[in-house]
Amino acid sequence: IMLVAGTMVTNVDAAASPVTLSSDTSTMDIMVGDYQIATLTLTSADTTYRTMEVYLVASWASGVAWTTMFLDTDLNPLDGDKISISKGGSGTVKFAIFCDGVCSAGDTNTVSVYGKSDPKWFDGGTGSGNDGGDSDTTAASSSSNVTNTIEITATARMPFASTVTCDAASSTGDNQIFQGNTYLWGYTLTNTGWNTDTYQFTSVVTSNSGAEVGFWSVSPGISDGKELTGQSDSSSTAVHSAAGSISIVPASNARPGVYNIKLTVTSTNGA
Repeated sequence: IMLVAGTMVTNVDAAASPVTLSSDTSTMDIMVGDYQIATLTLTSADTTYRTMEVYLVASWASGVAWTTMFLDTDLNPLDGDKISISKGGSGTVKFAIFCDGVCSAGDTNTVSVYGKSDPKWFDGGTGSGNDGGDSDTTAASSSSNVTNTIEITATARMPFASTVTCDAASSTGDNQIFQGNTYLWGYTLTNTGWNTDTYQFTSVVTSNSGAEVGFWSVSPGISDGKELTGQSDSSSTAVHSAAGSISIVPASNARPGVYNIKLTVTSTNGA
């Protein structure tokens, strides 16, 4: 029980909050379906009460609320989204933001975080050092003592994604090919994901009429294991795309007809 001398304060909510809130980041990138954590620091300038309780609030200005959680330093959920700070002390809260629900790659959302503070009430009777009387008249969650507000802007990213675009014609300018000749058909592979990835390539030929294709020669033009840098690397040395050409050599005895060349690009990480 804490003893307080002097005039009893009967309306502690009338004063501004003595608690200041800060964050280790104001922006973050979150992978779709995953989460990121910001570290919040709460500092109390109060010198009167033994313990200050702070109820934390997260608000999304866009109206599209991504899931958030206030956690202790062991990453356990805060009981009632509330933290207790000793007189003149500070506390740390981990703030988790999840990219879930209405959250797609490229989306940007801003969350505001603030706290409502109120001295903790100790059941020791009037004048015993409680927060204004012989009963707890105000919970931190309903306090009008509001801390400063911090904002964190989160951008959703796809960890692994890629696109392949193919030329409309071969290097000869059309899609006409002749037995025994070599043709090159260009394509571009781009890593559109946030993280670096590697790729494998296969190419096959089929015939619309069921003609023999066993003696055709097709090659994807890029070797397996090709690495492309993710979009998170914006440096001048980052390589996000690779250009290749499928090499096509029809069999010398290939029958006239329509043939299909299929290129399959496989991402090591499942893009």
